[in-house]
Amino acid sequence: MYLNPKKLKINLPNGKKLNNDGSVAKKRSKYGAVKKNGYDSVKESDRANELFLKEKAGLISNLKEQVPIELEPEFEYLGKKYKAIVYVADFTYYDNVEKVSIIEDVKGFKTQVYMLKKKLLFKKIKDNPNLKFIEKY
Repeated sequence: MYLNPKKLKINLPNGKKLNNDGSVAKKRSKYGAVKKNGYDSVKESDRANELFLKEKAGLISNLKEQVPIELEPEFEYLGKKYKAIVYVADFTYYDNVEKVSIIEDVKGFKTQVYMLKKKLLFKKIKDNPNLKFIEKY
């Protein structure tokens, strides 16, 4: 005989929830994205696959994932230390066709923090014609 934990009204640790069949439900992200193949979203996973194929075909090179870019260094003010402000790009690579380095971000939802960090990134790269920012939706 199978005892369904949901019918027994058992509380699971860490706020986990159960599906109707009694299995533990996969947790969704704050904005509803579902993780896939270790990526934060299905969109990001699909884009990674596209970029891997482009790299194999020789269209791009030097593909990297989750690349931290320091926007503002850490500092101290009135005896309190503040951490550096860092933007983490989903992908960076060199476009062999356009002959330019690309910073790419895959977005499903734009947060206020993301938009602020994107502006700071633009300020950092604005005078470099060899860098280009791409946002994928």
